[in-house]
Amino acid sequence: MTTRTRSYINVSILAMMLTGDVLHAEDIEGTIVRTLLLSEDTRLVGDVTCRVEGAACIAFGAPGITLYLNGFTMTGLANATTGCGGAIGGEHGIHTNTQSDVGVRGPGLVQRFRGVGIIFNRTVRGQIEGVTATTNCLSGILVNGTSSHIRVDANVLVRNGAVTASVITGEAGRGGITIFGSDNRIRWNETGGNGYADPADDHGIGILSGNNNVIEANTAIGNTNGIILFPASTNTVVRGNVVVGNPPIQVSVSLPTSTGFDILNLSAPGTTTFDRNLCLTAVNAPCPDLSTSPVPRKPEN
Repeated sequence: MTTRTRSYINVSILAMMLTGDVLHAEDIEGTIVRTLLLSEDTRLVGDVTCRVEGAACIAFGAPGITLYLNGFTMTGLANATTGCGGAIGGEHGIHTNTQSDVGVRGPGLVQRFRGVGIIFNRTVRGQIEGVTATTNCLSGILVNGTSSHIRVDANVLVRNGAVTASVITGEAGRGGITIFGSDNRIRWNETGGNGYADPADDHGIGILSGNNNVIEANTAIGNTNGIILFPASTNTVVRGNVVVGNPPIQVSVSLPTSTGFDILNLSAPGTTTFDRNLCLTAVNAPCPDLSTSPVPRKPEN
């Protein structure tokens, strides 16, 4: 792309932000001061600084399209250490905005939003893949109760979650990946350092409600809870995950009454299936005897 073409696209973005019209362009970079609505496949061509207050930074305005982060970073208004501060709740990084068959693809970084990093809202069929979400006040990724058939694949979630999230939202905890909807697949993600120990309902991966969700082949280390199944979750399959060291040792030492676990199952008896997970501590869920578990081997050259 030539410099002249890039300048024209940036001018188009500025005009859209001032008028509120839907954007018809492929490339985004620079500062966004008003919610950016997408109408076609779009990519980042540079880092994005979001100055939108009280609303999402980027939202989908049409079904069947994908946002490609293209290796760049989206940064919100949150505190760099806590991920919160100021008006907390509605300032999401990327919002599907009731659109279906949409996707967010990495690599790329979504950080420091005072709401959720990426939220699927009233979306049927969608995918988020290969994205890193960190230091967001609520969850890194959230699929709400009116969304379904979302694939959350191969993302990295670190240091998301707020100590006051339950109070702000009126709902249970937050963390790396938070699921309310049904028929979703959460696979191959890595979660670490998500959540606060008080209240102890934050998590690396949490199924707060919904039916027929699958949590498969993920890693959850050093979160308040690794994987938590809340009472309203049903027919969940938890299979082949590595869930160890939750909460981290510093929390265990400094807050000895902390109630975090590798796997915490609060769902009704018989409604969750556990299969071949590796964990150390669990409530209402099986943990294997690690003394007899196979030791990972170094690959041969």
